[in-house]
Amino acid sequence: MSKLIVLMGLPGSGKSTYANQFDHCAVLSSDAIRKELFDDVQYQGNNELVFDTLYSRAKEYLERGYDVVIDSTHLEARRRLRVIDMFRDYEKEIHIINTPVEQCKRRNRERERVVPEYVIDQMAAKMEYPTYNEGWSKIVEVNPHQLD
Repeated sequence: MSKLIVLMGLPGSGKSTYANQFDHCAVLSSDAIRKELFDDVQYQGNNELVFDTLYSRAKEYLERGYDVVIDSTHLEARRRLRVIDMFRDYEKEIHIINTPVEQCKRRNRERERVVPEYVIDQMAAKMEYPTYNEGWSKIVEVNPHQLD
């Protein structure tokens, strides 16, 4: 059966770097969908369309037998519930990239899509760790030092 791997972490945590290690999977990212739909990776409007597109593509790949990695923040339980509900028939892992906030900010300053630092602070304050009660098959904590 196909497997869904959901990445969780702040902007600049190393999610995309980590996702690139999964060469046997279809890797889908919210940033790439934004770029495709709006020609702007920074655009934060119409998140509903971005995530509808992201999750429907993931479902298509899973239905064709591919394992899928979803590269997006997934910091809040209420936002993860949609993933759990939509992909209930698949094995679902969540991989947490718990990079220290200051390191995320440093990396963030060096990348194409720069997120304001106050936004990273707000996101860090809202971050909720996933639990098996949410419906995950496996929860993996990634060592952020492996991503430097």
